[in-house]
Amino acid sequence: MRLGQHRAALPPAQRRRKAFQRGMLAGIAAVAIVAGAVFVALGGGGLLCATREPVLVGVAAAVDVAPAVMEAAGRFNETGTSVGGRCVLVQVTEHPSATVLRTLIGDRAGVLRERPDGWIADSSAWIRLARRRGASALPDPVVALHPREGTINYPYVVTATDPTVAEASAVFARWLKGAQAQEIVRRAGSGQATAAGGRSRPARAPASR
Repeated sequence: MRLGQHRAALPPAQRRRKAFQRGMLAGIAAVAIVAGAVFVALGGGGLLCATREPVLVGVAAAVDVAPAVMEAAGRFNETGTSVGGRCVLVQVTEHPSATVLRTLIGDRAGVLRERPDGWIADSSAWIRLARRRGASALPDPVVALHPREGTINYPYVVTATDPTVAEASAVFARWLKGAQAQEIVRRAGSGQATAAGGRSRPARAPASR
């Protein structure tokens, strides 16, 4: 604009329209900022979890209940549950309770290659025996699985020594208390009972010493 020239004042109606447009743009920007904040608050944890090294939890499960716990672990892994901003991934392997017990008490023969982070025994008697034979630091079970009526419970004990892994193992154990996990366990128990001709076969508990 040349020196001495000036822009004519806008009519009142046009000024109001301009002000309205500026207000709309400001409102859209504010909504975008709030939406971004909500994404960071609610979705940021999952994004961070996916980009960091996961917490791996190895669970040793008794033979009878292992297939159901494997299925439950698969469902749990899909939830993207995190501990300390790291995804928790659970891997379940099938092992006799006697083998796990020997591993936890420090025997050299007939043991697992690695100490498990969680143990689902086929009787609470195994946990009591492990404590008496040297694994006195074993905590109380977090949850007890009950796949069939007329059978003993399958207690879950956190056995990890690393604090973060122990927390992750406990998180999975608590998840097993939920309706989805319990339904998986009951469904597997019903299938086993049908395959066995409808007769329940309680697991053999260790002899007290």
